[in-house]
Amino acid sequence: MGDILQDIPDEDVPLLRNLYKDHQNEAPYVYSLLNTYMVWKNKKPNLNCISLFGVNDDWLKTGTFILLFEYACNNSLVIYTLEDDCQTLIKSLTQTTRIDWEKRTIWSPVMAIHIPVVYNILRELDKWPRKITTDKMWMLDREKALQLEIQYSKFNAW
Repeated sequence: MGDILQDIPDEDVPLLRNLYKDHQNEAPYVYSLLNTYMVWKNKKPNLNCISLFGVNDDWLKTGTFILLFEYACNNSLVIYTLEDDCQTLIKSLTQTTRIDWEKRTIWSPVMAIHIPVVYNILRELDKWPRKITTDKMWMLDREKALQLEIQYSKFNAW
């Protein structure tokens, strides 16, 4: 039997993206991320450093996916699921052999609801990071954002 993580075929990515179109309040960046992935793959179909994985054939039902950027010395992971209990995500990341956990791994962005899940996965894999940095991202409807007036301070460095 193969790995729990399976490649999501490029022709199926619009199905996953469209699933997230209805969940933009909970996961505002995911729809855009999957759009960007499709653009990259369209421009460079043989781009080997980026992979989009789903869990077996369950990804369209649970919305669970892992986007892996593989570089020479590190990985970058983007994860998401629509499952409340995150069980598919946990199972996929703790059972897969497709991710080289010996490389430094950057988890970005991780939704606040998934941070405890990631911590538990790292503990289970015995891969506790040397440094944890958290940021916050605030979302605003486009119409409201366009009404904002941007003011620059004299102390602004740029």
